Amino acid sequence: RGLGDVYKRQNKLLQLSVPFLQEIMLSYKASVIIDRRNIVLSNPMIDITERAIELINDKLGDGTKNAD
Repeated sequence: RGLGDVYKRQNKLLQLSVPFLQEIMLSYKASVIIDRRNIVLSNPMIDITERAIELINDKLGDGTKNAD
């Protein structure tokens, strides 16, 4: 599998995750979700990363099974 395939899979995961991320945004009354790689400094009390991962894993799976 090439790098292009990895990007396609990441993009597909993001597309499938949007409804769940929107759900989290509504529950936290958030205005934006920012990729953690773009953050220089933040308040850990407002970091929803673990909650997002748990919700997406629950709904879509954790990626341990081959989705092909």
